[in-house]
Amino acid sequence: MNKYRKLFALLLLCVFGVAGCSGSTSTSSDQSEEVTREIVFTADDMDEKRDDDFSATIEEDGQTYQLDEITYDIIDKTPKETKVTKTVESDILPTDQTYTPQDTIEEDGVTYTLESTETQEGVLEEAYSQPVTGYTDYSYQVSSSSVPATKDVTVTNVKTGQEQTVTCSLTGVSRLPAEYENTYIDIVYESYDANQFIWGDTVVSKNEITPEIDENQLLASVGADPESCDVQRVYWTGQPYTDAAGVLCRNARADVRRLVNYYRADYSGSLEHEAVVGTKYVSTYTGSVADESAGFDYKIMATAHYVEQASYSALIVAGVGFLILAVVVVVLLFMISRKNKKKGES
Repeated sequence: MNKYRKLFALLLLCVFGVAGCSGSTSTSSDQSEEVTREIVFTADDMDEKRDDDFSATIEEDGQTYQLDEITYDIIDKTPKETKVTKTVESDILPTDQTYTPQDTIEEDGVTYTLESTETQEGVLEEAYSQPVTGYTDYSYQVSSSSVPATKDVTVTNVKTGQEQTVTCSLTGVSRLPAEYENTYIDIVYESYDANQFIWGDTVVSKNEITPEIDENQLLASVGADPESCDVQRVYWTGQPYTDAAGVLCRNARADVRRLVNYYRADYSGSLEHEAVVGTKYVSTYTGSVADESAGFDYKIMATAHYVEQASYSALIVAGVGFLILAVVVVVLLFMISRKNKKKGES
């Protein structure tokens, strides 16, 4: 029996030695430094993972490290950007005038970049009708049927500044308010005798400073109406002279104020100005603005934590130790069973 006990003690000593070696190796691994690897990525999901970006094991300084865990930390977040559009229209320009839009526009802190420019036809100057009028006055009675139906009127074109002739049409005839007109009647006195001149029924002295005359007879001689004419004065206009027939004569003049009724024929027309067509430029710009309602972009740092991997020799020793322990247990059980069996037989 002592023999079996010594054998059992020896086997236990071997097993504990192997276990001690294995435990020593494990303690060294627990005290080793942790190795980390980091990546930074951007995602619109704050819970997004990048586990597949890390290796299960890494080599560093000849030692193998095994992935233990991966931690994630949000280090920044920014609102997503929303596209905004701005349209800029130019004035309507002459078709032969060039236009170059700005490449970028700054407004309210947003930078807009030119995307496209289109052209649209526009009216640079509206069509315009320039009124033209004219008239002809008559000192005698006229009617629409007795005056010309048209009249050429020269006007200045308000657009070009040039004079143009426009044919205007008769619009009507009207009687103007009566007004006085100054006129005259020439008189020739002829020698009546040695001391007198005669005109019609009027006889005047050759030495008179102011000649006399029958006003009604004078007005009647030219067909003037005494009701509308008024003789203002009569005066000599020159010295006596002998005419072609050898008759001694002297000229005089009567100033007359005449009340005249004028008739006016009115004409009207127009000078047409066509519309001037130009070009309008419509430029489209785009920019981006932060918009929290559209969500956020997250800047995330993923950190992989690696621990030192146990060596293969330590694992083998530990395994052999446990195997020996199992054999010892089996052998002891066998021996005890056998001894009990012998006792039973005796």
